[in-house]
Amino acid sequence: MHDERGGGDLDHVDQELSRLNQVLAGEPGWQQQIRGEIAEMRRHNHEEHLRALKAKSRMKDARKLEAEGPADPWRSCSRGPLREGIITVNKDWFGGAGLLEWDPERVFAFRKTAMSFLRENFPNGQLRYASAHVDEEAYHIHFVVAVWTEKPSANRGHQILLQASDNPLIKSSEHAQDLAGEAFETIGLARGERRAKARRQARAEGKPLPEKRQHVPPSKWRAEERQKAQAEKKRILDDAQDEAKAAVENGRDLAKATVKKSRKRAIKEARARKQRTARETAKMIRRRDTAEAEAVQFEKAADAANALKKKIVAEVWSGTRLVDMQHGWQLTRAGLPSPPRPV
Repeated sequence: MHDERGGGDLDHVDQELSRLNQVLAGEPGWQQQIRGEIAEMRRHNHEEHLRALKAKSRMKDARKLEAEGPADPWRSCSRGPLREGIITVNKDWFGGAGLLEWDPERVFAFRKTAMSFLRENFPNGQLRYASAHVDEEAYHIHFVVAVWTEKPSANRGHQILLQASDNPLIKSSEHAQDLAGEAFETIGLARGERRAKARRQARAEGKPLPEKRQHVPPSKWRAEERQKAQAEKKRILDDAQDEAKAAVENGRDLAKATVKKSRKRAIKEARARKQRTARETAKMIRRRDTAEAEAVQFEKAADAANALKKKIVAEVWSGTRLVDMQHGWQLTRAGLPSPPRPV
């Protein structure tokens, strides 16, 4: 049963939220109760069959049946005697993927409508178990039904069998969809496409039949989605690697161009510095030469001044005479009046 899964495909289940799943119908030990009913019906049906055979004096068949022992109280089929179903709707109707994104009011309305639908259409104890699951992307309700039906006959007596198809909803999935559509219309949900009706109508009108939709088990669908996701992941990684390689190549080209450009700029700047240095050196040399020339001029001017001074001194000394004075010698300058003598 779905609730008792302990392994297999559980990637879509948030197991930390599984503890929040809620039992909506079914007493504790309901499975043991069904097993007890099956054991009781095995015994009952066996006794009824023996009684019917003996009543018809079919003693040989009765002895054979007695040797075989009780049989399971259902007709063999691929789906087994019980039916397990699920009621859900697209996750977007609830508000998104997962419990944290759901609208609580919509969850409540869906749960209330679903349980009313199940109790109405699986009456008289047919609904044995129902549980609400919140550990997947969409809120959903799992349920189990056991349909006991009476089959009296002259050859077998009063048989009581587990026969799911005795319930109209299980017998016709199209009828089940119609009834579910009517029930859930009250909360704004509409029935899906009427594919069976469309095929019948096309067949009656002699038109090509619409493609019959095949049911895909959830586990198979998830496996296919995982394969698609892996393929998409590989494509994205391949594209990313190609882009990375292209980026590396572009980076190398850009680096080369940048280095080349930087080299040209460095050479240009070095030349500019060299030219600037040469200009500054030439300017300093000119300043030095000018200073040296000025120094030579100053030196020449100084020599000329000294020469002139010597000349003047010589001329001054050549125009002097010694004057015999009463009280001593006095140097007087020619052509100049002598200072007065002391009295």
